[in-house]
Amino acid sequence: MPTPPKKPAPARKAKPKIRARVSVAEQPSDDDWLIALFASNVRQVRQHRGLSQEAMAHAGKVDRTYVSAVEAGRRNVSLRTVQGIATALNVDVRVLFTPDLDPDSELAS
Repeated sequence: MPTPPKKPAPARKAKPKIRARVSVAEQPSDDDWLIALFASNVRQVRQHRGLSQEAMAHAGKVDRTYVSAVEAGRRNVSLRTVQGIATALNVDVRVLFTPDLDPDSELAS
């Protein structure tokens, strides 16, 4: 006896997209410009090197969530951590503090 055709599954309602809101406390102040610069440059260099946050975290011997927080400017990192991140990214520390970083020209290695 042939099996009866299956009823189509009911259409799922699309979930509304949730946009993360950044609280005023998380936005960098004028005093945090150096942290914001460092955070931006770490992300740019990491992406230019083709590294995931997890791979960079492993190389830098830190947790992936820590890398994420650094790149978001939510961490005030120590000098040892700055050196560890630079080593993990295979760049000189000065690159991570370069304003208007152009990864294509400054990381041509």
